[in-house]
Amino acid sequence: MWAILAIRVSIRAVASAPVGAGVGSGVSAGTGRLFVYVLDCIARLSPATLAAHRQYLRSLGPRLVVGGPFRDGRGSVVCVVADSEASADAMARADPLVVFGFTLYQLHEIERVEQVAAHAPA
Repeated sequence: MWAILAIRVSIRAVASAPVGAGVGSGVSAGTGRLFVYVLDCIARLSPATLAAHRQYLRSLGPRLVVGGPFRDGRGSVVCVVADSEASADAMARADPLVVFGFTLYQLHEIERVEQVAAHAPA
């Protein structure tokens, strides 16, 4: 539940700020669509592969909204801004964790939530 709340807070931040050029067509957050790809580890990660993954996320620049591992160690999530599902899918498929077969992924589009504060736990 906290991971979802963190994503909602980050989405609210990105929804009000323009995103500059990054991977893809330079869509702004106001017109871009939000996607998450959930990574499910199927093999033990090597330090080199994890470093390549982190470098890849940095290369996404402003297209990366938020990402990180789940606290229970059962995978991770990456939230990106893209102009289409195909573009978001290409970003997920280019992630070294996917390329080298360490993870499977599921791609989901996020519906923007504008009133995040009303849904936050007390």
